[in-house]
Amino acid sequence: MNLLEAALFALFALSLLHGFLSRGGWWVARFFIPITCLALFVDNVVVAAGHLRYLPSFFLWAYGVPLCIGIGWGALLYIVYWFAEHPKLPLNNDGKGLVVLSLLLSLTDFFVESCVPTSLFGWEWVGVGGEAKVPLRNLLGWFLISSSYLLVFARVEALEAGPRKKMAILLICSIALSILIIAVLKFVRVVAGID
Repeated sequence: MNLLEAALFALFALSLLHGFLSRGGWWVARFFIPITCLALFVDNVVVAAGHLRYLPSFFLWAYGVPLCIGIGWGALLYIVYWFAEHPKLPLNNDGKGLVVLSLLLSLTDFFVESCVPTSLFGWEWVGVGGEAKVPLRNLLGWFLISSSYLLVFARVEALEAGPRKKMAILLICSIALSILIIAVLKFVRVVAGID
């Protein structure tokens, strides 16, 4: 287990604990299971396409992607959602705050990945060509995943439905979002002349 994996699992554990204590088990399950599946699915497609390679320093894997990547993004999005809902902050859950926070989260990921040596993370981008060390489509992909999931989650939570129905809706939406995000990223690659 590398340091990043341990840190992401710790952040996930703290997010789960906070969520259970403040909102309950069904809410935590509704939030974390779909976003973890969404993040792992999209990242597995990127790995399978040969654009990203994870180094073997990770301990737990979900097919071709370390499990900590999916749950780490879930934990980070939980923190973003908490900030957007917090009554003392000038953001709100109507969508604008979630999109702004998703953009800040994605930009932070992009700049950290661009500045920190690959060996500290445990992955490397393959064939980025004339682009920076981290492809801009990675920024776009994580922004689309973050903002779309948080917006869908906020809308589903506002529904007058039981917890199981909300979970089913979120899982179906996560599948649809996965397909849409992969299509958008493929379109960006074609327009940019990469494929």
